[in-house]
Parts: sequence; C-alpha cells; structure tokens
Amino acid sequence: MDKIAFFKRLNRKISRIPVYLSQELPEGVLEKPLILHIQRYPELRWRDIYKFLMQGACGWSHLKTIGKSDRVKQFLYEEFNDLGEALPKEELFELLNSETQLVRLNLNVWRNEIGDNPEQIWELMLASLDKMPDDVSLFLNRWIELIEFYEKGIIKIDQKRKRKYGRIFHWLNFVLELISDSEKISDIPLLHHSSVYRKKYKPSYRLVIKDDLLNYLENN
Repeated sequence: MDKIAFFKRLNRKISRIPVYLSQELPEGVLEKPLILHIQRYPELRWRDIYKFLMQGACGWSHLKTIGKSDRVKQFLYEEFNDLGEALPKEELFELLNSETQLVRLNLNVWRNEIGDNPEQIWELMLASLDKMPDDVSLFLNRWIELIEFYEKGIIKIDQKRKRKYGRIFHWLNFVLELISDSEKISDIPLLHHSSVYRKKYKPSYRLVIKDDLLNYLENN
C-alpha cells in the first residue's frame, strides 16, 4: 500500500473522533487561529484541522492542478448562485494563518452583506495566488505545533476515548512524515471536510488574502 492510500485509510479510522480543547488554555495559545477555529466550530473533526492548517499554509494552489482557471471560476459562480442563508453569527471571514494572512471568505455573508456579484471574489482569489508559499515548510511548522498541542493536552480527545489516543498520535506522525517527504505543495493530498462539519456548519467559502479583502471593502 502506498503512502497516499495509507493516508486515506488512516483518515477513515479517525474521521469520527471529536476534537476537544483543554479547559485551561495557556495564555500563549489563546489567539492562535487554530485554537479560535476549534472554539468557533466545536463539532469539527481531526480531518477538519488538517484542512484548516493546510489551507492556511498553502492556500488554494491545489485547485490549479484540478483544472484550468476557467473551470475553477465556474465552480465559484455555480456555488455562489446556489447559496442559502448565512448561519447565525457567521462572520465575513476567518483568519487561517497569521503569517500568510490567508482567510476563508464566507460566500453566504458576502452575498447577504456585500453584493451578489462573485466577480470581485474571483479577482481577490487571483490576487492571492501570487502570495502563496512555494514550499511546504510553513505547513510542516504548523503540523509540528499541532503535535505539540496534542502531546501537552491542549488539543485532545474525550477522556472516554483514551484507547483512541494512540490512533490519533499515529495519524499525526504519519502526516508529519508525509509533509516532510513532499517536495512541493501539490504533493500533499487534499481532504474534504468531515461529514459532521459539512452538515453542522454548511461551509461555503473561498481563500483570499486578508489585506486584499480589507482594501477592497474600504474602497468599495
């Protein structure tokens, strides 16, 4: 079995294991984007953490390998035209990574509060491509940090699932090896959101740079 196949197998095994935060968080982690994300979406799963960290470090560069840019743009328009109402307390964007300044731009909130034309979102997406990292080093650093959080009990599993502790640790270290062995971002496999996350939070967003977004909002 190759590494990607084994990666998918491991993800199936941990896909239903919930994520918890320690009730006593060290002061130094309180403003970490990942910690804020878990607080905001408490029913997320471990694969959703993978997606969050990967997007924050690598952006949406992977989509360029899926098809031509016009197809990616078409996906945006199709999804935008089929949006529902924003969920209560949803914000326009969520910061993914303080270094790249990549954010998830919420399409539902944009349409309800900003406008019904996705062309501006596409322009923001294109502008972000020039600012994406070319290597996996940032993702690697964030993943090492995640492992440290798990080892210290800052991010953990339910006490009743202690027998699953080793399974999560095995997954964390295998992903670490996978990232370390990757020469470029496109070598790292993608993951969809967990079914729990999709059902509960109905994610619909695109990745853009925070400053680009704020500049657009200020001037329009």
